Amino acid sequence: MAFIGGYGNQNHLSGATAGYIYFRHISQQANVDIGGLEFIIEETTHNTHENLICLLNTLKKKYGQEAVSKCHFSLISSDYHLIRIAEIYKLSRRQSLLTSLYKMGATWTYLFAAYPFCVSPDPTLAFLGRMRVLANDLSIVLVNLNGLVEFNDFIAKENFSRLCETNKKLRIMLRIMSEPSGNVHSSRGSVEIPFYQWEVLERSLCVIHEVQVILTPLVNGKSVERRTLVHARDLLMNVVKNIRLTIDPDRPLCHEEWKGSFQTEKNSKKKPLLKKYIRNIKNSKKKRFSPFLKKIELSI
Repeated sequence: MAFIGGYGNQNHLSGATAGYIYFRHISQQANVDIGGLEFIIEETTHNTHENLICLLNTLKKKYGQEAVSKCHFSLISSDYHLIRIAEIYKLSRRQSLLTSLYKMGATWTYLFAAYPFCVSPDPTLAFLGRMRVLANDLSIVLVNLNGLVEFNDFIAKENFSRLCETNKKLRIMLRIMSEPSGNVHSSRGSVEIPFYQWEVLERSLCVIHEVQVILTPLVNGKSVERRTLVHARDLLMNVVKNIRLTIDPDRPLCHEEWKGSFQTEKNSKKKPLLKKYIRNIKNSKKKRFSPFLKKIELSI
């Protein structure tokens, strides 16, 4: 069993190590014996593509080229992540991480794990989770656009439609959020996001529209200057990056967010104590005054 994932922005723990620790924890909680498994942690690079190549090299050194070519890989990750991998292999095969498996003759299947934030009972987490999934769709378009810039690939009409649909969904969600009486409500509360996250989403919407305008002539059979395409790619790259770093509910917390979460926890612990204090005061008053004395007080 292999865990792959490098060190992200300001992370002191790699994605591979975090996954390994979590896996051991849930195995222990479920009383599952994992003593017979061999683990590989690949954390030497910063993206999944390079992580997989390094993993394959490790397997070749250990078992040989022929043995690895007969391997079947089960890719386990969140559903949106595996959908992105599958779509990139389908539409931008030259840049797909699965191409290295294909060239070796290996086979693979996907094991999807549900992304929990989209179905969270907390409306704010559910909203942020949906924003993260939209960014995942944009990353599929980004890979295709990078292929156009670097290798003169064609922009798939399916990806252009994906870009337009993402633009539409984001615009609708932000419009609902911006209306005074239109905030997303549920039985558990309403969506509340800080200003900086709102600002990132507003800027992202403008940039996505600009990229859509730049790519529209290509879909209609016309040409676009390379420098304009490079500009569009860089714009879209920054959108995906900013959403991942600021909107993704599964991102590592910064110092201010840690501070805020501790304060929230501290306040939540104070509330039961305050309620108990008020209840004790009321009870003490009931013991101190009889109904007869209360009637006298009222009459006075």
